[in-house]
Formats: sequence, structure tokens, C-alpha cells
Amino acid sequence: MLIYLLRHGRTDGSGTYTGISDVELNPEGREEVRLVAKLVNSLDLQHCFCSPLHRCRETAALLNMTCETSYDEYLREIDFGRWEGLSFTQISQSDQSLLDQWLEQGEHFTFPGGERCADFNKR
Repeated sequence: MLIYLLRHGRTDGSGTYTGISDVELNPEGREEVRLVAKLVNSLDLQHCFCSPLHRCRETAALLNMTCETSYDEYLREIDFGRWEGLSFTQISQSDQSLLDQWLEQGEHFTFPGGERCADFNKR
């Protein structure tokens, strides 16, 4: 069995921590998906599993696959809490001590107001 992983197209949130924020693809992202669609549709895919977030649903729709698609909450992105929508630079200016904790604690770190990394990894 082969498993293929495909990331959604570009969004206006690119360059920021856009986890659970339900953003849509931007025009460049839609074009990226259109360019890869022919390749994806040349594969013998039996099923597609997809995050229910808008950017992922839109990607799946633009791929226009013939296989069945299931949307699963377990595939959604991590919740970055109050860091949602911020760039690394913005976060480092306001929360450098928490960034340091993230590096030290790894999967035991919980994003401020968000999800614990270990819980995300378990999902």
C-alpha cells in the first residue's frame, strides 16, 4: 500500500502560524493545486482523507478526484492558541520566553491558549 501526502495550496496566512484558523486558498494557492491535479489524478487512489479546514476542502475540490474523500477532525492542524495568525518575528517580540520553553519542552509544550504538542502528535 502506498500513502501519498499532499499539503493544501498557499493561503494569505503563509508565513504565519495558521493552525486552526479556517482560511481559504489565495489565487496563487488555487493555481498550485491546478498544476498538481493532473499528477494526482494519474495515481490509482482508492481513498482521500482530508482535514475539514476550508483550505483543505478547497484543495480536494480543485483536485477533482474520482475517489471517495473523507473529512476527519483528527487531521486538522494544531491549535497555536494566541499565536494563531502571527509570524515568528511577532511571536519572538512578545513571547520569547515561551518560544524558549517550546524548544526545551518539545512535545510537552502547550501553545498559550492552544493545544499541547503531544496531543497533536497523538491525533
